[in-house]
Amino acid sequence: MTDASTSGPLLSIADLSVSFRGSDGDVEAVRNVSFDLDKGETLALVGESGSGKSVTALSILQLLPYPAAYHPSGSITFGGAELMAATEPDLRKVRGNRISMIFQEPMTSLNPLHTVEKQIREPLLIHKGLSITEARPRVLELMDLVGIRDPEKRLNSFPHELSGGQRQRVMIAMALANDPELLIADEPTTALDVTIQAQILKLLQDIQQKMGMAMLFITHDLGIVRRVADRVCVMNDGRIVEQGATGDVFDNPQHGYTKRLLAAQPKGRKDPVPETAPIVMSGEQVKVWFPIKSGVFRRNVDYIKAVDGIDVTIREGQTLGVVGESGSGKTTLGMALLRLQQSEGAIAFEGQDLRGLSNKQLRPLRREMQVVFQDPYGSLSPRMSVGEIVEEGLKVHDLGDDAEGREKLVIDALRDVNLDPESRHRYPHEFSGGQRQRIAIARALVLKPRFIVLDEPTSALDMSVQAQIVDLLKDLQERYKLAYMFISHDLKVVRAMADTVLVMRDGRVVEHGLAENIFDNPNTPYTKALMAAAFRMEAVESGVVAM
Repeated sequence: MTDASTSGPLLSIADLSVSFRGSDGDVEAVRNVSFDLDKGETLALVGESGSGKSVTALSILQLLPYPAAYHPSGSITFGGAELMAATEPDLRKVRGNRISMIFQEPMTSLNPLHTVEKQIREPLLIHKGLSITEARPRVLELMDLVGIRDPEKRLNSFPHELSGGQRQRVMIAMALANDPELLIADEPTTALDVTIQAQILKLLQDIQQKMGMAMLFITHDLGIVRRVADRVCVMNDGRIVEQGATGDVFDNPQHGYTKRLLAAQPKGRKDPVPETAPIVMSGEQVKVWFPIKSGVFRRNVDYIKAVDGIDVTIREGQTLGVVGESGSGKTTLGMALLRLQQSEGAIAFEGQDLRGLSNKQLRPLRREMQVVFQDPYGSLSPRMSVGEIVEEGLKVHDLGDDAEGREKLVIDALRDVNLDPESRHRYPHEFSGGQRQRIAIARALVLKPRFIVLDEPTSALDMSVQAQIVDLLKDLQERYKLAYMFISHDLKVVRAMADTVLVMRDGRVVEHGLAENIFDNPNTPYTKALMAAAFRMEAVESGVVAM
């Protein structure tokens, strides 16, 4: 593959179609998509989960699984050179060097056996020819740029030791390592809180201006699109239904689908649960400290205080919203309450002290305490069909009269989360990120638990599906008096869901109280900064404030 000197667009996609082979016939994922992207320009692809955004992006670098996926038609040129006809050696020269990609799911994109340093330096060694010693200063610089605190302490960390947001920032550092000409960003701020989100967006814009880098930005967050994109393409059912300058599309949408997309967002507030409601889950002085080891003998030299002496109470029918920056300890607190993370302090479920209980003693309680994980793909077995995944808990806890009864419960659960029950025979890799998140929610809800930890349950979902899921969770909570611990960086969703809010920073509680008080009258500077960042973005999205 050779570059052709051209004054045309940096990237040109013409009449691109993508189909996936299936036992019941081929499925058209992308249909006759065409757009151009100029040097230094930012183009946003928006649309609901499953609309074909990520498949279009993966096609650019020829990363779709072969022979399961194929291109019935289309051309993709980069710098005047055709990528669809490129050889694998030529593509390797482009991938991670001239074109980089930030993937949607960092936990499945990062190697679990390699340290953070090794993964960030890999593109520097491969494409720049640097030695390990020469690469380290650049690795530290990249980690600092993307907002990873104390980067020296994190060099030897593995992906499972990082929060979702920290893993996403590692992915961004890897993508930016070689100053690419084109950055494909597939939901790059999905797992990030609003303050870090603003920092990452500014970082990407600064690098773009400095290097003349183009960006193809894929997101469901329309507030971000309005802030960063020059032009926008709206996708639905594999087609581009509308495209144009961002201001024109937002201020004067022409297509009915675009209008619905812009109007959709979680709304409303919950009425607080009375203090007389029975307590479902409680914790007193909960602590989770991770040791930092160093030296030949790997002695403890310090601790990461992920959760540092927190008290929490969640009542029947109540939603506790837990907010804070990535790495503040939100997920660790939730896992500690479920006894999925070793901790110190008292933890009680419906008055029963969980301290000292063995795994066997805890098993009957597992049905009553469920979790929806942040990374849906990493928590779903690739070897099981969707129906088997949702049914697994029913079998473990001996629910449903027989196979037919369990299948009915699975069908009902999939309908609850707005998935076609006929899709239960398919496998997780055949679904979009948002659809996989709904499968994970269905798996937890099918057991009708008393307490659910919802760890960023809407982070991978587009705005319209977010609103549906929030309404669904509220309805289920009202019907079954479920108690939720709702962990999220999206404060608009938390405002719609939560009765009470716990604000965390560096493992400690910064502020705790009724949701209406926290949102309308925050007391601490940190909480005020969070609210200002979140609802300034909301004002931008509505057109009230210009960024």
